Amino acid sequence: MAMQAGGALLAELHSTLQAVCIAGVTAAELDAIAHAFIVDHGGTPSFLGYQGFPNTICVSKNDEIVHGIPYSDKIMYPGDICSIDIGICYDGYHVDAARTWCIGDVDPNVADLVQHTEAAFFEAMSAIRVGRKVDGIGCAIFKFAREHQLTTAKHLCSHGVGECLHEDPLIPHQRTMRSNRRLVEGMTIAIEPMLNLGCPDTVTDTDKWTIRTKDRAWSAHYENTVLVTANGPQILTL
Repeated sequence: MAMQAGGALLAELHSTLQAVCIAGVTAAELDAIAHAFIVDHGGTPSFLGYQGFPNTICVSKNDEIVHGIPYSDKIMYPGDICSIDIGICYDGYHVDAARTWCIGDVDPNVADLVQHTEAAFFEAMSAIRVGRKVDGIGCAIFKFAREHQLTTAKHLCSHGVGECLHEDPLIPHQRTMRSNRRLVEGMTIAIEPMLNLGCPDTVTDTDKWTIRTKDRAWSAHYENTVLVTANGPQILTL
């Protein structure tokens, strides 16, 4: 299956970037490493040129939630967190995954944010069963965030992925069910909790891409592409 092969490639790339995501590295350097890796392994960067996005990966730092452009002057310093979001098209199918890494020692509240954002993803796995409502995924993420005094970034969603980078269904990370759509076997979904230490409201920078928290509180992001099977969810990007 192309998405399984692409997912394994994406997981390897995240491991490669984790090793070099240290104090002093620039977002542009991370982007260059990712681009070379994807091309050398027979893939295509899904993000590059997508709706005009200028780079291979999104690199978001501290209060930046998603879609951060990997500028050369975006430098990682001790105590920062760095969220890296990557899409790869392999044999005609897209996979999408994100990780947030701590740069050295970070504030304990920030470390908890990163840990709980990853945990929210795995909490959502319990909602993935054939026949259940799709919106249950977002409800699980929202509930988990509230239980840990965190918020879900407003207007940012999990989404279908496959032949296109973004497909239906869109899955808001909200408390209430809004759709009767059900999970079916073979569906592939990019599930991506984006949790904040502060309020859920967001703003977009003048570059028209970088989305950050309105109150400048820090945010973390964790994402995998998941296949819905009769035996439960299969994570393709681990």
